[in-house]
Amino acid sequence: MKETDVLAPANGMPPIGEVFGGRYLVNRIVGQGGMGVVYAVEDTKLAGRLRAMKVTRTPSGAGAYSSEASTLMLLDHPNLPQITDYYPPEQQNGLEALVMEYIEGYTLSDWLLGGSGSMPFHELLRIGRQLCSALRYLHEQPAPIIHRDLKPSNIMIDRSGAVKLIDFGISRHYKEGQRGDTVQLGTVGFAAPERHFGGQSDARTDIYGLGAVLYCLAAGDVSILSRLGTARGKLNANELDSSIPRPFLGLLECMLESDPERRFQTMKEVELALKPFMERLPGPDRTEENKKWETRMMTERKQVTVIGLSSGAGATFLAITLAVLLARRGLAVTAAEYGALASEWTELLPPSFMQTKKSRSQPVRWIPVDTSFASDRETRLRTFERALRGCVNEYQIVDMSGGWDRPEAAHFIKQSAHVIVVADPNVYKWQIERIERLAELQGDRQLPNQQWHWVANKNARFGENKQWLSMFPGKACAIVPLLPQEKIWNVIWSGKWPTDYALLDQKLARALQPVCELIDSRPRSGGR
Repeated sequence: MKETDVLAPANGMPPIGEVFGGRYLVNRIVGQGGMGVVYAVEDTKLAGRLRAMKVTRTPSGAGAYSSEASTLMLLDHPNLPQITDYYPPEQQNGLEALVMEYIEGYTLSDWLLGGSGSMPFHELLRIGRQLCSALRYLHEQPAPIIHRDLKPSNIMIDRSGAVKLIDFGISRHYKEGQRGDTVQLGTVGFAAPERHFGGQSDARTDIYGLGAVLYCLAAGDVSILSRLGTARGKLNANELDSSIPRPFLGLLECMLESDPERRFQTMKEVELALKPFMERLPGPDRTEENKKWETRMMTERKQVTVIGLSSGAGATFLAITLAVLLARRGLAVTAAEYGALASEWTELLPPSFMQTKKSRSQPVRWIPVDTSFASDRETRLRTFERALRGCVNEYQIVDMSGGWDRPEAAHFIKQSAHVIVVADPNVYKWQIERIERLAELQGDRQLPNQQWHWVANKNARFGENKQWLSMFPGKACAIVPLLPQEKIWNVIWSGKWPTDYALLDQKLARALQPVCELIDSRPRSGGR
């Protein structure tokens, strides 16, 4: 541990030279704060082995660690200090002590205050990954442990470069059904907003704290959080070093959401979101390499945008069906309704479908437009984008329908790995301006390997059928037959989807198989 300039212990604390508990010789003070004093002590029963001992005074007799000391001593994780001994306050005249391994190194607070600027991205990722691992281990205990005080001064880097999450002074067990924490503690700026309003701490509290730490490291400035305040909005990319990929800012935004329901919900989700960044080449700023890497990342997201050439073409119907069919192939699929649209999914798909729907092997994660922001399109869009940031390892099927010609939609379309244009025989609705706009978007793509696919929907035998199919700007990769409307209505009104009805499912699966094959580019075995 790094020694501080503190020369004397706080009043009533063990003095230098005392043998605490008949075993630990107090050597020096290495840290002091509101929760107590941290000493370097020598274990007289183990040949003077150096330990760290945190001592707090608890006049009431109820110690900060007493309720979970036995649990803390059983913890075993490479990024957590090993807790070796505990003294309850009633044994030491109101002094409570937690003894743990002594760590030689420095805190992230030391690093930030040293004026080194923003942390190299590869180093930031290395620290973030290890903290995720430690926090996930704590959260997945039989009685989940929430740290509640993630901040740079509670994170150490030892001599080998390993990360150690220290100071469990205000950690607590998560209690199912409890509305709030008994005591509201936490460092201002790093404490999640719900901590200030009586909410109970859970895994999402630590997710917020981790996001705050990573944001400070990316900016190289611990004061950046005080400038943001407690109401989080868009983070300021200009305050980050140019070596930080811009998609990483979106991940931080998702961690720092003021509403815990809109954050990542578990540390496992954070780990999965960090995984694509882990392949980032280490080293100083490489502008060209960053651009190439970001392009690769967008491709790996497997984002599929479904748009309708005209109103009523069936883009929504096919987007939902495509999500079900891809999930049936064993893929992890997220289906989302474009945030700028008026909500249709909430009414079209019953809650039971969106919450429990499974497609034989993999569940579909459904993200409808957030109707709580019905009159605020900008907020709906921001909520939509943040929701997708938590799904970087999944296939994302986005129903953009007729909203694709909005100015803010262009950037999103350009980043999609696949764009599916749905058209039906109602050519009187086709507008030359929209067809020309599609051609512009296709020519201005940001991904060199982006694929555009045309789907002919509602195909039926009529006199000008061939002429209709010949009018497509690009050859239709799939032709979906006109399905009996009364059967579709019957299925949807019963709270199901056409793929739950054998005859409709067979027709849809056969018609959309070429699209599924184009999107699912995994190597195929002989049986597929």
